[in-house]
Amino acid sequence: MVRKLNIARWDTVLFDLDGVLVNNVTFDSEIENCFVENISIRSSLSTENARSIWDLYKANQINNRFLYNWEYHARVFGFETDFVRLIHRKAQSLLKPYPNANDLLSALVGRRQAIVVTDATRWVAEFKLKSTGLYGLPHIIISQDEAESCKVESKFWSYVLQHAANFIYLENRKDRIWKYHDFCKGPAVLVCQDEHLHRQKGNSKNIPPNAFCVKSLQHVEFQESN
Repeated sequence: MVRKLNIARWDTVLFDLDGVLVNNVTFDSEIENCFVENISIRSSLSTENARSIWDLYKANQINNRFLYNWEYHARVFGFETDFVRLIHRKAQSLLKPYPNANDLLSALVGRRQAIVVTDATRWVAEFKLKSTGLYGLPHIIISQDEAESCKVESKFWSYVLQHAANFIYLENRKDRIWKYHDFCKGPAVLVCQDEHLHRQKGNSKNIPPNAFCVKSLQHVEFQESN
């Protein structure tokens, strides 16, 4: 694990959204709770049984880009079209930027290209960035809508490569670091944010040889040499 990583040597910095720039843990839990509550009410089920149905359904979406598409889930369960946006707005205050997210993105403006790469849909990515005051700082947002795929697919990274050169990728999940490495072979940073506990616990073991590991986004800086 490196004490401080200076990203000035790269022309483009790829940022994962959830778990790197935005702490979405409590927010996403609340969104899921709203889905479970609605399943319970509509199907006259106990909360426990509704939770089991939701967990089983979600498990079947693993490695499928629809896992990250809340409106798709709403359609599957027959919820109203505005249900998803309503519960997102209701839980908006639970979204928080990680310390140093604003400062780091601001430092890159006009100097390097910052790209958010996310499995979320476009409107959710924009919603989270706007809710945390980060919208407008990244140069580009690449979501599942633009790439028509998610980050476990080569198609996603092929799309990213059309927009990036001499890049480094900041991610909080080791499985995603390896997928990126398989497709792009580029350097990466495993950001081990302490608060993001529902993801894989980050550490410096079992990551690609050209990957760095930092304790948090506060241990990443942009400092150009004079």
